[in-house]
Amino acid sequence: MNHEINHEMNHNYVAVIGTMGVGKSTAAEVLAKGLNFQLFPEQFTDNPFLSKYYNDDPHLWSYKSQTKFLLDIIDQTHLITQQNNHTSVIQDSYIGQYVYSYAYAQYKLGYMSKDEWKQYCQTKKDYGKGLKRPNLLVYLWAPVPVCIDRILKRDRSFEKADQAYVELLDSSLYGWVSTQKLIQVLKVKTDTYDIAHDREVQHDFVENVRVALKVVNNTQ
Repeated sequence: MNHEINHEMNHNYVAVIGTMGVGKSTAAEVLAKGLNFQLFPEQFTDNPFLSKYYNDDPHLWSYKSQTKFLLDIIDQTHLITQQNNHTSVIQDSYIGQYVYSYAYAQYKLGYMSKDEWKQYCQTKKDYGKGLKRPNLLVYLWAPVPVCIDRILKRDRSFEKADQAYVELLDSSLYGWVSTQKLIQVLKVKTDTYDIAHDREVQHDFVENVRVALKVVNNTQ
């Protein structure tokens, strides 16, 4: 039996979101392969301000770093908007997470001033016009201690594994996701299984997303 979704009938746009350390990039890769969708990976390594934010004064580099992330994700989403006319896509992360989790956390921590936050939101409004929304958000969740453990294990020198910071990211993302009315959300708990290595878990994960997409497409 052919389990591939008919791309000529439905060109799906799926975005994978979740607090850092939850396994977002791995999950996006698994979905792209399992559903035969085009993958648009997260571009965090292209940000020249990120290491300066972590290693220098974050008050100096937070706004620059977050604005670079914002403009990159906007450019990527414009490309997805074009590509999605021809093929189904998986996006690792989503502009909503960048704005209402990562950048909002910087503002709440005081690393981004009120004026910088206002300008950041205006930039999003000005440059984010016409962006297509996903027809499904796959929201990965795990307890904060699990996320921190995974962050420490992958040992990225520029990442901050402070519990209070990760908790703020997590609560900010949850707050934004809980307000979503226009995008369908599939919540997946990732703390009790190994999506990176367990083939059975990967299969079940892909099938759950496939079923969710069928439901979404049948209600549109």
